Amino acid sequence: MVALSVGVALLALTSSPASAAAKQWAGSSVSCALTAKITFSRPITNSGGGTHRSSVSASLFGCTEEANPIRPSVEQVTQGTFRGFFARSPLDCATLSAPGAPITGIATWRGYLSSIPVSFRPSNVVSNSVGANGKGNFPGVALVSLNVPTTLASGCATRGGVRSAIVTGTITMGPPCGPGGGSIAIYPISAGSLCGDIYNPSAITTGSDGALWFLNNGSIGRMTTSGAVTLYTGPDIRPSLDSIVAGPDGALWFTNEATSSTSLTGSIGRITTSGVVTVYPTDGGPGGITAGPDGALWFIEGFGFSGRQPLIGRITTSGVITTYAMPSFAGFSSRSASAAIQRADGVS
Repeated sequence: MVALSVGVALLALTSSPASAAAKQWAGSSVSCALTAKITFSRPITNSGGGTHRSSVSASLFGCTEEANPIRPSVEQVTQGTFRGFFARSPLDCATLSAPGAPITGIATWRGYLSSIPVSFRPSNVVSNSVGANGKGNFPGVALVSLNVPTTLASGCATRGGVRSAIVTGTITMGPPCGPGGGSIAIYPISAGSLCGDIYNPSAITTGSDGALWFLNNGSIGRMTTSGAVTLYTGPDIRPSLDSIVAGPDGALWFTNEATSSTSLTGSIGRITTSGVVTVYPTDGGPGGITAGPDGALWFIEGFGFSGRQPLIGRITTSGVITTYAMPSFAGFSSRSASAAIQRADGVS
């Protein structure tokens, strides 16, 4: 059996699930095995056919769910049905390949919520986008993979061609990301699920190597302008959400979060464009960081810790740290304070 991909990830349309269980699914993806009957409009033969809508009726079973890391799911989709059509034949007799026809239809789901059998409302699929017009449990995209039936070649060779076929494969729905259409391109960050795995990019800057460097849910990423990504992780990489900047030494500088809500064991991190990381411990939990006009890096320290006075910190590219008490900054966010530092051209 040859696996054929018959769907493309499109820019997501958002939805407004009606039930608490459905809301849990937002940002998740669900994959099911399918057994489907496809009826071709104009029988497919070695010379063509199937140029009009090809209807599909499928049973979905053996479903698995990738939970939303922010709101872990308590329900489990177990089975469902799908009824709809392909824009044209999803199979080609002449090449035994998939021309990639978009799929449209409605998936109806069944599952368990805290071990109680429950039925969830349908998910509309329009040209591979799920949750169109605010309807459906899975905002995002649909991807279908089919196996070529062993009888297809012999059926295509007959005079009447193939009018319908029973196929097996998989269907995956959600989450809301993937390569976009139009003027916007959305790049997956790493291989894995349909969405390119769980990620949460929060800040981005340009590196001296001409690539884009970003913070990503406990890691640091490097992306070329063509979309190729390298992720760097390790015990010395736990960056604050909004803190990465290109330094005057050609490296990228970032602030590492404290190890707990009561500890002030943060650090300033430096990563070279080849991925070598060095960290410099600080006395407080550092926040925003920026390149100063004096060739050093400037950062916020101790912000957000009860009873501690926020400080302004300065670190040279060789790692020498100096701090300055700034009581007037109490109540600033690290992002606001970072912007204030950028305006303080006379600070030394």
